[in-house]
Amino acid sequence: MKMQAVLFLILSFISLTHLFAAKSIEQIEFDLKKVPFSYFGSYMSLSTRNADNTLRLSDHTNGNKTIADILTFTNNEQFALDYKATPVIVIAKSEGKSMECLFENSNILRIRTDGLDLKLLFNSKAHNFIKIPGLSNTFKIRVHNYVFSVIQGGLELKQIDDNNLSVLVRKDAGDKIEIAIEQFVGDWNPRTYATPFDSCRSNSQAAIVEWDNKFVSAPSEFEESRKLASYLLWSNAYNPRGLIKRAGIGMSKNWMDNIWSWDNCFNAIALSYAHPNLALDQLHVILDHQDDSGCLPDYINSNKLSFNSKKPPIYGWTVLKMMENMEIPLLQKQILYEKIEKLTNYWFVYRDEDKNGIPHYYHGNDSGWDNSTSFLAGVPLESPDLLAFLSVQARLLSILAKDLDKQSESDFWEKESEKIKERLISNLWDGKRFFFRNANNHQQIDNGTSLMQFLPIILGEAIPKSVSKKMVEKVSNTSHFLTLHGLATENISSDYYESDGYWRGPIWAPSTAIIVDGLKRAQYTELAREVALRFSKLCNSNGFAENFDAVTGKPLRDPAYTWTASVYIMFLNEYFKNE
Repeated sequence: MKMQAVLFLILSFISLTHLFAAKSIEQIEFDLKKVPFSYFGSYMSLSTRNADNTLRLSDHTNGNKTIADILTFTNNEQFALDYKATPVIVIAKSEGKSMECLFENSNILRIRTDGLDLKLLFNSKAHNFIKIPGLSNTFKIRVHNYVFSVIQGGLELKQIDDNNLSVLVRKDAGDKIEIAIEQFVGDWNPRTYATPFDSCRSNSQAAIVEWDNKFVSAPSEFEESRKLASYLLWSNAYNPRGLIKRAGIGMSKNWMDNIWSWDNCFNAIALSYAHPNLALDQLHVILDHQDDSGCLPDYINSNKLSFNSKKPPIYGWTVLKMMENMEIPLLQKQILYEKIEKLTNYWFVYRDEDKNGIPHYYHGNDSGWDNSTSFLAGVPLESPDLLAFLSVQARLLSILAKDLDKQSESDFWEKESEKIKERLISNLWDGKRFFFRNANNHQQIDNGTSLMQFLPIILGEAIPKSVSKKMVEKVSNTSHFLTLHGLATENISSDYYESDGYWRGPIWAPSTAIIVDGLKRAQYTELAREVALRFSKLCNSNGFAENFDAVTGKPLRDPAYTWTASVYIMFLNEYFKNE
C-alpha cells in the first residue's frame, strides 16, 4: 500500500508539473516578423516585417497598406527595441525603458511608453492630416479614416516631404506617454479614452481566453501550437464592413489578407468544432455575393470583390464535414441547399459548353492549384477533381433535400451524384490513374506528376476499391509524393518539381486535408492517420505557413496562414485530441 501511495504522489506531481508548465493562450509568444498582432474583427495589425525591426501599423480595409512606422527615441536618438508578442499585448523593454501595445477593442489600438519618446512616420500626404479644432492633441488622417489622440504626453507634427508626415510624441514630466489610434468608418466625434490601459489588457485577455476555451485541448506535444492556430483564426477575423456582410476570417494579416472562396471552407470546418455560428458565417461571407449565374467570387475584402477566377466547388464536402461536428438549423439548411444547388448547376451550365457532362477549368486559378503542372498543356481543362467535387456536392444536396422534406429532389441529386461519379471513371480513368483532358479536343494530357490527380479520393467509400487501391499505391510512394513531412504537390522525382514552386512541389494544407479525408472514408485509415500526423508535426515544428518545402519542411511564402491553422485543428480533432 505504501508503494501505491508513493506512486500516486509521483504521478500526481508529474500531472501538476505538466499542468503548470502548459501555457494558457494569453501567454504564448510569437514572432512579429511572421505573425501579425491583431484583434478579432479589427482591420489593423502590427508587425515587424521590415529588416530593421521597425514596428509597423498596417490597414487591411482594401489590401495591406502601411499606415505608419512606429519608432522609439530617447534624448533625440533612436532607441531600438526587441518585441515580445502575445495574443494580448506587445511588450518591449530595454535599459529600464519600455513600450506596450494592445487593442482596447477591434477599432482602437492603445500604446504607452515609459522613458521613451514616440515618433510615427505616416505614409500619407500632409494635406490628409486634419488637426481637430479644440483638441490640441488629436488629428484625423482623412484618407485612411484614422484618428490619432495623445492621452498622455505632448504632440508635435512635422512635414517631412509631400508624401510623409512625422508625428512626435514627447513624454510628460513623469516620463510617460499614452496614445490611442482609432479607425472609424463614416466619421468620428471627439471622445475620451477613459478605460485604463491595464483594464484594456484584462478585457482583451478575457476575450481571447473565452474564444480558445471552446476548442478541445490537444496532447501536450501539440497544445501550444493548437493555441497559436486558435489565435490565428481569432486575430484574422474582420467585422462586417462594406462588402463583408458578416464576421469573416481572412487568410492572413501579412499580405494574403483577402477572403478567398475556397480557403474560407477550411476555416469553416475548423470553427465547426468550437464556434458553429461563426463557422456558418465563413460560408455565407462568400455565398452572400453569389452571382445570378450561380458562380461565387474569387475573393472579397471590405471594398472589393473579383469574379476574374473561380474556385473549386468544395462547399458540398465542407458542409458534410461541418455536419459531423455541429447541428445545422433547418432554416440554414434551406439557404445552403438553394445556394449550393445554384453553384452546382453553374458548372454544368456555364463551364460545360460542349454539353458532354464534364465541366472544365479555364485557368489554374479556377482549380485553386494556380500553376500546377496539370495545366501545362493548356486550357480549358477537363480535370478529374472537378467531377469528384461535384459528385460529393450532389450527395450533400440529396441529404439536405431529404431533411427539408423534398424527397423527389433528394432522389434526383442522389442519382445525379452517382451519374457524375460514373462519368468521371468512364471518361477520366485509364485503368491506372486519373488523367486530364483538353476540353477542346478531348485528348488525354500525358502528365501524371501532379498530386492533383489524387483528389478524386474525396469520393471515399463511393469510389470503387479497384480504383482507390491503385491511387493509394501511387500516392503513398515515398519516392514520388509521400515525404517525411507529408504529401508533395508535385512528384519529387519530376523534372518540374521545385522546392519553392507554389503548386509544383510544396506541401499545402488544403490538398492534404482533402486527400486525408478521402483516404479515411475509403477505409485507408492507417495511411490517413500517418499523413495527418506528418502534417501536424510539420506545423508543430515550422508554424502555419502558406506552404512548406516537401523535402526539408521549410516554411514558405506567407508565414501565418489561417487555412493551414484550420487543417491543423481539424487533424487534432479527428486524430489526436485528448480523450
